[in-house]
Formats: sequence, structure tokens, C-alpha cells
Amino acid sequence: MRIHCPVRSLFVGFWVLAVGLAGPGQTAKADVEVYKVSGIKVDVTAETATAAREAALAEGHRAAYRRLMARLVLEEDAAYVPDLTQGEIAQLIQDFSVVDEKTSAVRYLAELTFRFKPDAVREVFRSNHLRFTETRSKPLLVLPIYLTATGEVLLWEEANLWAFAWAGRDLSEELVPLLIPLGDLGDVAAIDAGRAVAGDGDAMSDIALRYGAEGVLVAQAGLVGDPVAGDARLDVVADRYDGSAWRVYADSIVQSQPGGVDALFDTAIDAVVAGAQAEWKAANHLSFDEQRMLSAIVPVTALGDWLEVKKRLADIASIVGLELVYMTRQYAQVDIAFIGDEERLSRALAQSDLVLSRSALSGWELRLSAAAGGSPIPLAEPVAPSQQDGQPLSQPETEPSPGSPSQPPLEPSAGALQDAPADSQLTVE
Repeated sequence: MRIHCPVRSLFVGFWVLAVGLAGPGQTAKADVEVYKVSGIKVDVTAETATAAREAALAEGHRAAYRRLMARLVLEEDAAYVPDLTQGEIAQLIQDFSVVDEKTSAVRYLAELTFRFKPDAVREVFRSNHLRFTETRSKPLLVLPIYLTATGEVLLWEEANLWAFAWAGRDLSEELVPLLIPLGDLGDVAAIDAGRAVAGDGDAMSDIALRYGAEGVLVAQAGLVGDPVAGDARLDVVADRYDGSAWRVYADSIVQSQPGGVDALFDTAIDAVVAGAQAEWKAANHLSFDEQRMLSAIVPVTALGDWLEVKKRLADIASIVGLELVYMTRQYAQVDIAFIGDEERLSRALAQSDLVLSRSALSGWELRLSAAAGGSPIPLAEPVAPSQQDGQPLSQPETEPSPGSPSQPPLEPSAGALQDAPADSQLTVE
């Protein structure tokens, strides 16, 4: 990230020396977890142990690359992801680590973790005109609701096999990190299956607060048929509640072979996770073909205010340039160059507890949210998407508006979180 800071006065000069501004050539810092791919398991047999290891590592490189592309690239652009050679993939990788390594005279087994270079991967996106998402959502808490054949609705009960299947998953590296509840007495007191299915807003807020989550993903699964006979199916519906109610997945998973329900549950969980990620990517995707700039006022009462805002801005990957125009004792003015549009920028800022709003008098204002210690009272009126005036740096491609999730909003049941009007505000907290 490049930050230019013209010195307009002795007072401003003091602030410039104090803030430690970035130098030329620096880019926005991406969330390192987004570019880390772990849990790549390899098992290769060859003529020798050395050959098996080389083949396994090559396989691991390709698997990690495919998983990273699936994580970040918009589903509609997946067909345009280039098929790279192992050598080309190696150029994108910063380092990798090996755990649980086992070898024999002809076999190699291990679990690999890869860390990719953000700038190198972004160049793949840029050169292939791929739409992608780097912005991570604040985490959601999964509530697995199991509907039995006898009509029981289970959440915390031991007979909830659906919850047991979720408990073994680590979904912390996803763009929308998913947390699995413990099911302790505090959870039981906060919400039950009935309130979860009904979309009870207060109960949802209580259970999310216990885990520091942004919202809740209610994943309902109903088993139909006999898994032993091989004619079972799992009817699955997943709804996201985070101030609005959105359906992220709804489908039936049909059993492919006789046996237990483990494989059926695993397939269904993969589908629900993919649905939650696709919904987030559709609403927050970026393209290097679409860049804009806006000028914003940052209210400051002390040096620490600006330092905190600056630190958080540096972590937002969609911001590609930042210029401090001037600073007074009350506020700073910054020019922000970013990828996407103002609505997507606002959501990215919200994930770092920054609020972008608009005033008829002063234009765009950027401040810390109340959760981050900022003023709990908005300093400006939020702006609806129709009022945005960010200036394009290059002409964006014509495409359907990505500003809302890909699935239509649910009709909330009694007590459910209500959708805000579409034009009510841009600010996302």
C-alpha cells in the first residue's frame, strides 16, 4: 500500500513523523489465513521411497492450488482458472510444511500445509480476468438441527447424529469461518431447537455472542429412507441470520451406496459449507477490471484514533492505494483507491470494525465502529447504494449487481431477524 503525505503545516508534520507511513511499493496486506491451505493428505506408492515422495509433493501442490482457487474465485469464473504445471504452482507458494510423515520402501504418506504468496496469486487473477474474494466474513456459528423420521427436532440431544458429523470439522480457514458450538449448559440455556428453527432473533443474538460470532447458520437436515438398504436421502436447508435472514442452501442429498449415514452427512456438510461461501463471494467479489476512488474524512480526537484506523485499512485487501491528503486536530482527509464498488468496500471495512457513511455536508466519512471503541453515534447519515459517487479508475465490466446475496431473502417467521429495506443504508456493522 502506498501512502503519500503532503506536509501542509508544522502540526501536520508532527503527525506525519508519528504515524510511520508506508513506503512506495507496499501493497495491501491480505489475511494470511485466506492464502493458507492446510489438511492436504497425500498417499502415493512408487518404485522407490524417493519417487513416491516426489510424486506425493507434486500431487499436494496441485491439490492445494485447486483448493485455493475454489476458495477465492467466483464460481461462475471457475472454468477460466488456468491449469498450471507443478513448477508454475511452486512459483506461487511461499513455503509448505509436512506433518504425520510416514514412509516405506515404496510408499509415502503425509499431511501438507501450503502458504501461498498473495501478490503472485493476485497476478493470476489479474492476467486471467478472474473475479475473486479475499475479504473474510466475521465467523458464523453453526446450529445443526436434526429432524428424525419420527418427527423429533434435535439440537443439543445426544441422538443428534447431524451435529456429531459437524463436530469433527475445522472450518476456520474458510472465507466465512464457521464455528461449531460445544453444546454445554450455557448453549442449552441460550437457544433450543424450536427457537432456532423459528429464527428467534434474541436467541440467535445470545448464542452468537457466546462465541463472538457475527451471526448464526441454522443447518437443518432430515433423514428419509433406510441407509442400510441404500435408499436414504438427506433433505437439507441452511439459513444465515446476521441481521438479515438469507437461505444459503436447500437441496436433497441422495445416498450413493448402502451402509451408514457418515458419507451422506459428509456430502451434505460440504454442500452447506460451499453454499455459505458462494453466497459471501457473490456479494463481495472483486475484479481488477473494476477500480474506483473516493475521498473520506476520518474524525480524530487523538493520535491513537488515526493510528488505529490506518492499521485496520492496511489489512483490507481491496484497498490498493491510500493517500493522506491533510490532517487537522479534528480530522484527516484520505483518498482511497479500491477494487469493487462502495457497497462491497463498506462490507470489507465492516469486517475490520470500520464504518463508511455519507454526510450531505462533508461527503464520505470513515470511523471506527462502536465495537472497536469508536463513537456509538454515527457522525454522518449512511448512504444508500443509489447515492454512491465513487469515481471509477477504469471502466468496470457490465455484469449483474453483486451487492446482494445470490439467493432471495427468506420470508422471516415470527421472531426472526428482519431484512432491512434495500435502500436503507450502506453502513454494515
